[in-house]
Amino acid sequence: EIEGNNPELPKIRDFNSLKAVDTLVDLGITSDHETIEFLICNRVSALWQASLNNDPTFDLDRLRNETGGTYFQTIRDRFLSQHDGAANLSIPNGYNFPYPPNLMQRLTAYRILKERRIGNWSGVGAGKTISAIFASRVINAKFTFIIAFNSTIEGWAKAIAQVYPDSIIYQKERGEISVDRNQHNYLILNFEKFQQPYSAELVGNILANHQIDFVVIDEIQNVKQRDPNPNKESKRRKTFNYLLSEASRQNPELCLHP
Repeated sequence: EIEGNNPELPKIRDFNSLKAVDTLVDLGITSDHETIEFLICNRVSALWQASLNNDPTFDLDRLRNETGGTYFQTIRDRFLSQHDGAANLSIPNGYNFPYPPNLMQRLTAYRILKERRIGNWSGVGAGKTISAIFASRVINAKFTFIIAFNSTIEGWAKAIAQVYPDSIIYQKERGEISVDRNQHNYLILNFEKFQQPYSAELVGNILANHQIDFVVIDEIQNVKQRDPNPNKESKRRKTFNYLLSEASRQNPELCLHP
């Protein structure tokens, strides 16, 4: 059913809400391809929210057998493709964390593998750090560049070493690093590194000497975080954008996980 003040984005109460896109198109309310794709993505996300939150109204087996219009089938098939791909994802050798990756972590890794660039907006404590580390191995990234809060860098380093002990880890480096592409390397920098007098040189040296395979941004809003000094904010954003644009140019297969 369609509830609330926004009839285009109903909550998942039953599978009829998944058929709302077909209803909107059939009634002539929308025919724009971008709008329809947005609504399809919204419905897939709603299914994932119900699944990951163990919503008692969510029935995976029933969803597999449910029938509906063209857009319902697209929503159902896209979700099931992601779900089954994530659930059946193999764990790369060397995984050492006490617990196997949960479904959210598997989903993140699977979507990065297939789509190259996605966001993970799960809340604090949902296991986003582990999901990014796990994803780096699923995509077989040889050089992963992590940008994080200064206060969390040590935590990132410890988590990487715990999940995959064979990792080569660099923290807050300003000088030259050695990236052995027969190994899995991780460089962890804090956001402030992108607003220093040496920032452009630091990023330029990394790009000139190494191919980046995976960029992980812990709390991406901090790239644009307001700073009392607007010059610092502008420099941070400019340096960060340069990193992404040049890394993408050098490696069209670059993966991004904000």
